[in-house]
Amino acid sequence: MKLFNAMMVLLLGVSLTACGGHEFNMAVDEDSFSQNSKVTSVPIDILWVIDNSGSMETSQAKVANNIAAFIQKFTNTNFDYHIAVTTTSAYKSLPIFGLGDSYSNFVDGTAATGHSGIKVIDRNTPNIVDVFKQNVQQGILGSADERGMQSLEGTLLNLNNAAVFPRAGAFLAVIYLTDEEDFSWNGTANIQLLGDGSPNSINDSRVIPISYYVDMLDGITNSTATKKNYNVSAIAIFSEECKTELSTSFTGRRIANRYAQFADATGGVKASLCDPFDDILSNISDSILELTTKFYLNRAANAETLQIFVDDVQIPVEGWTYDPSDLSVTFHAPYIPGKDAAIRVKFQGLSVK
Repeated sequence: MKLFNAMMVLLLGVSLTACGGHEFNMAVDEDSFSQNSKVTSVPIDILWVIDNSGSMETSQAKVANNIAAFIQKFTNTNFDYHIAVTTTSAYKSLPIFGLGDSYSNFVDGTAATGHSGIKVIDRNTPNIVDVFKQNVQQGILGSADERGMQSLEGTLLNLNNAAVFPRAGAFLAVIYLTDEEDFSWNGTANIQLLGDGSPNSINDSRVIPISYYVDMLDGITNSTATKKNYNVSAIAIFSEECKTELSTSFTGRRIANRYAQFADATGGVKASLCDPFDDILSNISDSILELTTKFYLNRAANAETLQIFVDDVQIPVEGWTYDPSDLSVTFHAPYIPGKDAAIRVKFQGLSVK
């Protein structure tokens, strides 16, 4: 019996399969698991929805000037990513307006600032930071009827875009940049001007429920109740303090309650327009990478015995989280492994009584 118990406490290796396409194979006679170099990491498709109304020039410039903090994380891990840009005026391509797809085509700059010529950025794009800067600065001549959620819908339903984005099997990350609330509804009038007088659209029964857009993204990304292949983040105003701070330049901004609900419903990030943009963009990129580097054990583990190694370097406990409900291990920045990293996991299995 003592010999049996001693054998049971040996550290056990486990095979791992990662969310969305990362695969690990067990090496012969070793408790080690190395990523199969022939398997491509889960693709990541990132769609920026840029508010191009009259008060957004400064915020667009802040994103452009700090975008290196965002892109660097994806470059360091060598993941397969695509980045596209649309605007909060894209809703005008929906059938109720009858204006055609031109409003919701991916954008690569403006007539005033010039065009980059690249509407979908990838990791091989030359001068990627400069290209993104041009694409994201969409000016201030867009619609003052704020419909960011319908603009997302119009962009994703546009067949010109859908042919290349999002890709099948990709993780879709949507990022809003706005200083307004969402007023999406199934009519052509601007209800933020004709509504019930509340400072936001929460109490206007005509606005389309957040659940409608969650269901839409579930369908587009083949997500389930337990596995979301997307998230939605928002850089917006989430407090009266921030709204007051920004009111020195323009008093018409609103707290983004509906964007907060959208982010919460999809596991995204809520970031304040009043915070430093280098931190904001770094945090959003970290959240996307964490969701695409979630690995599953093939049996329940005694969490206190878990040891995780990346390229033979042990990752400290703050670098990962084990969730016993689904036997998953999630890596956290700055310990997110690169595409070709070798992963080794040791743990004691839970005793069966």
